[in-house]
Amino acid sequence: MIHHKALAYLLGHFLLALAGTMLIPLGFALWEPGDALQPLAYGVAATIIAGGLMVALLRRHAQRLSRREALLLVVGTWVSVCFFGSLPFLFSPYFSGLTDAFFESVSGFTTTGATVLDQVEILPRPLQFWRCFTHWIGGMGIILLG
Repeated sequence: MIHHKALAYLLGHFLLALAGTMLIPLGFALWEPGDALQPLAYGVAATIIAGGLMVALLRRHAQRLSRREALLLVVGTWVSVCFFGSLPFLFSPYFSGLTDAFFESVSGFTTTGATVLDQVEILPRPLQFWRCFTHWIGGMGIILLG
């Protein structure tokens, strides 16, 4: 039997850790003038709300995981982190939709480096920083680090 609530509780912690890393480019956006503050702020807020709700509502469901549940947690973490990591791109006017923003996030966290943009230089510097930071986080091994 799979303990979905325990998996969601742990996934909430991963999302809160992602939100913590998103605060660094958000701080850069506060310092750097441009139009990247709002997309980064919305992305951080959505990630904190989702992760915080999972942790707060499912606190008493933490328990030991089986191998099957651990593999499901890895898959869920990759998909969730890539989705929530794509929100700053999605909220910016530089990406045409969820598919492009999600692709950009996945290519960052997997350290592929591919992009859907013709010129990456058109991104504001804080969004470029978040894009590069996803490569660094992915290179560190997001699951291993967590």
